Amino acid sequence: MLKIGTWNIRGLNNPLKQKEVRSVISANKFSLMSVVETKVRDVNLQATIDLCFPRDWKAVHNFNSGPVARIILGWDSSIFQVVVVIQSE
Repeated sequence: MLKIGTWNIRGLNNPLKQKEVRSVISANKFSLMSVVETKVRDVNLQATIDLCFPRDWKAVHNFNSGPVARIILGWDSSIFQVVVVIQSE
């Protein structure tokens, strides 16, 4: 069974929050997870993705549409293939 989650989270620049996201993914056995209202800055983006999502997952974000990444979507790449059709702030 596929499990999909989303979390409106503040303070995702904080490593403790990043670890909490990863823990929620693991505990709930999510296959796809979005985090919204993240406000992650460019300098923290890759490290945040690396800490939030399991190693074999892929992720996309909407940083290119505004001053910060407000949405980050991660997924198990062995299950999903994600194609971004449109992106906005």
